[in-house]
Amino acid sequence: MLQDQALTILQMGVNVFLTGQAGSGKTYTLNKFIKWAREHRIGIAVTASTGIAATHISGTTIHSWSGIGIKEEITEKDLEKLAKKKELQKRFNSTKILIIDEISMISANFFENLNTVCKHMKENDLPFGGIQIILCGDLFQLPPINRYSKELAMVVHSKAWSEMKPVVCYLKEQHRQESGDDLTLILNNIRAGNPSSSDISILSSRSLENKKEGVTQLFSHNADVDLINDIELAKLNTKEKIFYTEKAGKRALVETLLKSCLAPEELKLKIGAEVMFIKNDQSGRYANGTRGKIINFKKDSGYPIVESTDGRLIIAEPNSWSIQDEKGQDLAAITQIPLRLAWAITIHKSQGLTLDSAFINLEKVFEYGMGYVALSRVKTLEGLHLEGFNEMSLKINPSIIKINSQLSDHSELASMRLNKLNKKEINNKIEESIKAKSGVLQAEKISNIKIGSNNGQKGRKDSFKTSIDLLLKGKSIKEVAKQREIKEQTVISHLARHINKAEYKQTELTKFKKLKPPAKQINQLKKVLERNKSLDLESRYILKDLQTKAREEGLDLSYGELALTLIWV
Repeated sequence: MLQDQALTILQMGVNVFLTGQAGSGKTYTLNKFIKWAREHRIGIAVTASTGIAATHISGTTIHSWSGIGIKEEITEKDLEKLAKKKELQKRFNSTKILIIDEISMISANFFENLNTVCKHMKENDLPFGGIQIILCGDLFQLPPINRYSKELAMVVHSKAWSEMKPVVCYLKEQHRQESGDDLTLILNNIRAGNPSSSDISILSSRSLENKKEGVTQLFSHNADVDLINDIELAKLNTKEKIFYTEKAGKRALVETLLKSCLAPEELKLKIGAEVMFIKNDQSGRYANGTRGKIINFKKDSGYPIVESTDGRLIIAEPNSWSIQDEKGQDLAAITQIPLRLAWAITIHKSQGLTLDSAFINLEKVFEYGMGYVALSRVKTLEGLHLEGFNEMSLKINPSIIKINSQLSDHSELASMRLNKLNKKEINNKIEESIKAKSGVLQAEKISNIKIGSNNGQKGRKDSFKTSIDLLLKGKSIKEVAKQREIKEQTVISHLARHINKAEYKQTELTKFKKLKPPAKQINQLKKVLERNKSLDLESRYILKDLQTKAREEGLDLSYGELALTLIWV
């Protein structure tokens, strides 16, 4: 199936399993659908099976989103507790579409629990409470960990899968590996369960005696990863700083936290160290899996300053992990800088990454599919560097191969059915789906809206005026955002627009003096702007660029804080 066909089926409102091999464009198609849903004002929740996978689609983990967490069983008592959580209930009420990426790592048991929770929270006996479910992933990726059995128990084996009856959209195009590259052919043969002697010969030719500098290294076991990271850290001539984990609570629970959150008890860092964040930041500055390099340590606190791979500067402050009782009280907690070294990572952690080149060790592979996952991270054979592989390296679970064949057949049938519909029939189905989800039929692109023009945007102007009226009544930005169910950033943009339209800006600002940021903060930002006069204040990326410059000078503000301070600057 082609990406455009899959996108059309997604828009028609049915439950979908979007699949295909690594590099077939699953995430690209998913992001197009997410954008489409938001343009039509449809409530959409974007989640993934792991924190790292969630970063690739700017979402959260399905375990956190659903409120289920790591529970193996959901009881009636659990359901009652979840229903009493106002924020969780509000989340479910507003969700019309639920996306779960990297679905291969979700177990059949969790999927069943999710179905039960959705029905309870939505008070609806339809599959998943009537929410449109979009599953995305490749079953050839690593499966969920089953602590109780060696049998495979993926979502396709669950009753919930049969109940939701997903349309399979199997993408067959290849966008990661280069067309005609031998690596693509090798990966296809591995997926079919039939790597040839020629494939093995080609892979053997990619072995290297010496590791290349600056190339990401993938290993099967954490012990190998830790060893490589320690060696690379020792090579740096910069001064080492050690951050110790603070612990509180019962010893056994503390040990559980240390194992589950990946925070080292002794975190050793140097300027120049490659690092990865291991926790989501509530303000959105980083997520579990964000990569970067230590460029300095803050003078006053000593906390690391990380330059992320996309060029942002982030001060890595201590964060906490805890286990709580039924009343929300901590039974155990640990606090540590949320970083770990990242010259080398495990194959499990590499899922979802696309690498120009990688050094991969497959000698200790112990699970079906691990070799395939590792090899498929790399774009070309030229970028692949191997340090041997064992008999298990290229093996795929036979049952997955069988299921994959069935999924491919289902996708072909879906394509044929779609092709039988004319354009009008398709548009009617899409419109029906939008109406059923209380969406807006005519998608409005914010970038094209001109405030003050008489172009049918009365509702948006009223929205802008409502925010200002509430602020003038003395409500805080947070209170307005909560009451109107919009983002705080949107309220700030309404305020900025109002001030810019005022004939006497300074006089108008006095009406909002309760919202005024600290004078020191305003003056600091003024100085940042004076020293960076080349910043394009008309650019849509002004906040991102300004945030980077401000943090370089020790002023660490969120986008919302920056936007608010700019009004007074």
